[in-house]
Amino acid sequence: MLRMKIRKYIKVFGIRVQDRLAYKGSFFGEIFFYGLITFMITRLWTVVYANKPDFLGLTRSQLIWYVVFTEFIAISSAKVFHTFAREIKEGSISYLLLRPYHYILYRFADMSGVLFIKMLFNGCVACVLSLTITGPLIGFNPVVIPRLILTFIAAFILDFFIQTCLGMTAFWMEENTAIYWIYSKLGLILGILLPQDIYPAGVQAVMRFLPWRYIYYGPARLAVGFDAKLFQEIITGQAGFLLLFIPFTFYLFNVGKRKVVHNGG
Repeated sequence: MLRMKIRKYIKVFGIRVQDRLAYKGSFFGEIFFYGLITFMITRLWTVVYANKPDFLGLTRSQLIWYVVFTEFIAISSAKVFHTFAREIKEGSISYLLLRPYHYILYRFADMSGVLFIKMLFNGCVACVLSLTITGPLIGFNPVVIPRLILTFIAAFILDFFIQTCLGMTAFWMEENTAIYWIYSKLGLILGILLPQDIYPAGVQAVMRFLPWRYIYYGPARLAVGFDAKLFQEIITGQAGFLLLFIPFTFYLFNVGKRKVVHNGG
């Protein structure tokens, strides 16, 4: 019975992968957009820090690679907020609830298919551009790759459940786009554009209790300069936030879907 249930979601994953590869125009358009954004940002930091040997303990090469990794996470993540918010507002969720799968798990499997393709191709684009512009990452040890992959996957999963929670506020709010806008812009300020090391010690202490440290900063910072102590902190923080947001996501869904039934959706 459990195997059949798991097989359903694996099938959803496979269908989404095939779907992404089938529409080649959209698929390559997204890759081109990511490549363009990455190229512009890396060129910007190359010019800004052309005459500086290091910044916040990072070499210019490491800083550029850091931004490439954070952009990789930001652009490759599935924007499920819009999917949840749209389906709730339009009422199409009432039809999806009748299907023989759990709605959130279905969306998670669907997101995983999108993420798999984006990680594969965007990762290749990011590496090619970075190697071309700033050269290889000096001191990188391939032995840490499995641990890096773990932190990146955990970051994507955490982002999925946070976006899901934000999207499901549409059960109670007619217009909730501003919530996602705030979430995404805070991520831009608190991890994507610059390492959190730039902030004062007091601000950094607060950031340890915020999810953006574990979605953007942690995986990217480990990728450009792996540190066992930081890895322990990041993976523990990711696990803690997942333990918080996963049950909260299902709680919000169970409460919110009663409104669909109550309103005759």
